[in-house]
Amino acid sequence: MLVEEYLKEGFPSAEILHAESIISATPILKKNHVDVVLLDLTLPDGMGIESFHAIQTIAPLVPIIILTGMGDRDIALESVKFGAQDYIVKDDSNTMVLQKSIQYGIERSKVLDHLKKSEEQYKYLFQNNPLPMWAFDKIDGKFIMVNGAAIRQYGYTEEEFLKMTIYDIEVADDSRVAISSSFLKRSSLNKNFTSDLKHRKKSGAIIDVNNIIADLKVLYQNRLKTSNGIIECETIPLILGRKSQVMQLFQNLLGNAIKYQSNEPPVIKISVKDVGNFVEFAVADNGIGIDERFFNKIFIIFQRLHNREQYSGTGIGLAICKKIVDRHGGKIWLTSTPGKGSTFYFTLPR
Repeated sequence: MLVEEYLKEGFPSAEILHAESIISATPILKKNHVDVVLLDLTLPDGMGIESFHAIQTIAPLVPIIILTGMGDRDIALESVKFGAQDYIVKDDSNTMVLQKSIQYGIERSKVLDHLKKSEEQYKYLFQNNPLPMWAFDKIDGKFIMVNGAAIRQYGYTEEEFLKMTIYDIEVADDSRVAISSSFLKRSSLNKNFTSDLKHRKKSGAIIDVNNIIADLKVLYQNRLKTSNGIIECETIPLILGRKSQVMQLFQNLLGNAIKYQSNEPPVIKISVKDVGNFVEFAVADNGIGIDERFFNKIFIIFQRLHNREQYSGTGIGLAICKKIVDRHGGKIWLTSTPGKGSTFYFTLPR
């Protein structure tokens, strides 16, 4: 009862509720707004650390201060490790000690509650961000958490991500150097940032389309030389996909642009732009063009717009292009003016 006197002296306007057991404390904690619990570890229905766990379960948000005897210091310290705000040795207690401990416990609890709410808000914003985000350990690169957008974009499950490191999906030749450089620019962010580096998806390999175009220029060099044609290409960002299929896609489009040339030397221009998680390509030519009535027909297998005497071919080239783009989750379409040329647009993931 000496403790109760100290409380009345230190907090004269406070309402003090007393319970002699965990059972009797339960309705008090559930029905009342309690600012702090002073817990004696020698209750009849709970001894030692079990008493603390029981009260913490009943009122997880209420700060708990342990009242202990000289022989219970180890248990009291263990309680602090599990979340108790403080402990007081009964023989050393007085009004000032109780007052400081309670005030500290309440304020510390408020701070922890604020931090918990901030963490929950951060997790909500992190998980619901429409952009792919992750957090990883700066030392070993192991993923700590990823959001839903990253899971959807890169194709790995959360479980797969958490078994990997950032180096497993990094595109850079020396990913550790690239990431270290990136951290130097973001030193205030510690473990968490969304990198502007490219990363490898589960569904496909990294493809440098610039190399593909260079190879196709060599493949078509004789036909281009014969017709005085040229292929112009912007610098293309890395994309994700199946290289053999992307090679076939460009081979078909460039081959058609050369085949269906007008009376002018063929000029083929390849341009790109970023559209979210995709790269939009445009392959433009100055050939004979296509009537708008046939825009849908040309992507159907074995559908030809010209007879075999005029132009050779099987009528499956553009159908294959559409199938490749579809498999990569993209779209393909065109604009064209008869006599002036065509532009084929398509998107591929980045």
